[in-house]
Amino acid sequence: MSSQTRLRLTDEQMMHICTGAIENWVDGIVFTFECFGIDLTAVDCPSIKPSDYAIPSIQWRAIADSMVKPGVTDHVALANHALDWMNLGPSAYEEDA
Repeated sequence: MSSQTRLRLTDEQMMHICTGAIENWVDGIVFTFECFGIDLTAVDCPSIKPSDYAIPSIQWRAIADSMVKPGVTDHVALANHALDWMNLGPSAYEEDA
């Protein structure tokens, strides 16, 4: 069993991820893993297990919220995006107070 790599994203990283996610939800996933040093677009990208990586739950929710564009009426597409983020994005963890 591998240990989970936890990372708290900086404000600059969050802006980059959320801005990308608003334009294209896949960019939210790609940009998030770039913060862990993983380039998902690289031809030689290693196979990863998303649950091995985690960001604070509040940041996780902010990124997920940015993927849901205001005014989008295709509820099936929104549900698919949410499921893809849950399956492909990193895990979340609660930060110690």
